[in-house]
Amino acid sequence: MTRLVRFVNKSYGRRISFYFLPLIAGLSIMVAILSYSIFFKAFRQENEKSAQLLVGQISVNLDYYFRDAKTIVAYLYDNNDVQRAYQYFQTLRFEQKVMLEFSIDEYTKNVNIFKNYLKDVLFVGENGFQRNLPTYYRLADGTRLLDSAWLLPYRNLTERRFYFTAPHKNDYYETGAIPSLVVSAILPVFQEGRRLGYVIGDVDYDLLRGVLDEIYRQNDIDISLVSDSGLLVFSRNPDLVNTRVDPRILAHVDKDQGEFTYDSGPGRQLCVYQKSPVTGWYLLASIPFSAMLRPSTHVSRTVLLLIMPISLLCAIGLTFLLGRRIRQPLAKLVERMERVDFERLEPLSVADDGGEISHLSRKFEEMLARLNHLIVQTYRLELQQKDAQFQTMLSQITPHFMYNALQLIKTEAVVAGNEEVSRIVTSFGNLLRYVGEDTPSLVTVAEECGYIHDYLSIYRRRFGPWFDYSIRIDPRVEKLLVLKLILQPIVENCLIHGLKDRKDGGLISLEAEPDGELIRFTITDNGCGLSEDRKRLIIEQLDQETRTDGRIGLYNVHQRVRIKCGPECGITSISSERGLTVIRLVVKGETAVVARRPD
Repeated sequence: MTRLVRFVNKSYGRRISFYFLPLIAGLSIMVAILSYSIFFKAFRQENEKSAQLLVGQISVNLDYYFRDAKTIVAYLYDNNDVQRAYQYFQTLRFEQKVMLEFSIDEYTKNVNIFKNYLKDVLFVGENGFQRNLPTYYRLADGTRLLDSAWLLPYRNLTERRFYFTAPHKNDYYETGAIPSLVVSAILPVFQEGRRLGYVIGDVDYDLLRGVLDEIYRQNDIDISLVSDSGLLVFSRNPDLVNTRVDPRILAHVDKDQGEFTYDSGPGRQLCVYQKSPVTGWYLLASIPFSAMLRPSTHVSRTVLLLIMPISLLCAIGLTFLLGRRIRQPLAKLVERMERVDFERLEPLSVADDGGEISHLSRKFEEMLARLNHLIVQTYRLELQQKDAQFQTMLSQITPHFMYNALQLIKTEAVVAGNEEVSRIVTSFGNLLRYVGEDTPSLVTVAEECGYIHDYLSIYRRRFGPWFDYSIRIDPRVEKLLVLKLILQPIVENCLIHGLKDRKDGGLISLEAEPDGELIRFTITDNGCGLSEDRKRLIIEQLDQETRTDGRIGLYNVHQRVRIKCGPECGITSISSERGLTVIRLVVKGETAVVARRPD
């Protein structure tokens, strides 16, 4: 035993071989046993994750088309002429019917000009009224859409919401039109609980299927789309469309998204599903276990039969080389560590001989270099911080000086008995403080309206009594918090553009009152007014992504409010009422912990 210990301790190589080679051999055997199961699990998880991402991406792509179709159908639903046709078409005279149909055609002729996936929009009334987009084929004579087989399941609807049909042929057009498959978005029309008809948007089925065909060409994943009634809407096999899905699969689909496994004819399958928030349909991605195991089996065999034996042999050879090379470089490294001057952490160059200790030495010198860099950087940051503090103190001098100067002017005006100047200076000081950088982005309704009061009072004192103004705040909203500076651009618009041609008798009014859970500001002026085309153009430009005409006041207010409060808020209307121009701004109000008053 003593001889064995002496033999082993004679060199680093022998010690490493004696203690670590048995360990390496044991670990190699364990890795060989576990590699197959580990790689199998890893590849399965990767396939599950990829399928979930794929299902989410496809769902988003399909929902885009269906959501856009819903938007167009809802837009046409609200047209007055469409509603009139559903109610009174059977009672109109012939010339009235022609004029009504012409008006509807004018309103609908451009709705799908950039929507190539929207085949057509159908207007079907219980009173016999039938119409479609004037830009598509005319409906065939004698066609009664209400009796169509694909529409019959929706004839007894009692709820006003969107319904989506299974794929069906649009074979209800005149001769010359080639029937094709479409998926229809149906919105029933009700009045006082009575169903008057339907607005139907036909979505191109072949275009939607193209989204899935691209997936079919790229991998083994089988993508299916199942309606809420259990019918196959899309499938890799077109012959299965409009057939019932296996009840065993539907039994697992009980949430908005998830995954499960099931046995099918070709073998065991992994199914990942997600429910569409637009259509209520389920998108299913089925992956055969054989496809998931194929790469993991290949990798596992490679590891077991080639990489592991070679690694074991290389480990044995490297063990002896490591023992020879470790002593001298290790001694040099220890000596270098002992000679480090912590007052001057300057790194030295290290010859790279490819050894592990050489690598450690190089990393040690790199660490010294980083430490030296961090010390210098920290020193510079301290200098920059002190300089920033100094600049901050300087930046506070100017507004502080302005407030002191205004206070001095106000005091002199009061001493001189000039109350008008004192009031102007007070209003101007309030404006400066209100727009200052140290004020919060949310203010109370009372503060925002107080700012408008100071703003208009300065204008009125400057230009004389050619206009007057009034401000009314409902007590229920005056302490709620809203975005700052959302009213001034609108009021300024009234002054500069609305009252520009008036010599006297101008009037601007501002009202703040609750509108359900929101706050509605109504700004009114009796100026020159706006034409209908101009009002419509302004409303359209408010929702554009960018503005290039330089008139950005109303646009900025609208976009700020929508970003903060949501799409239901913003400038909701610009109208003319009783000779007045009325702008309505709707915002969300937040409850203030402590209501602040302007200084």
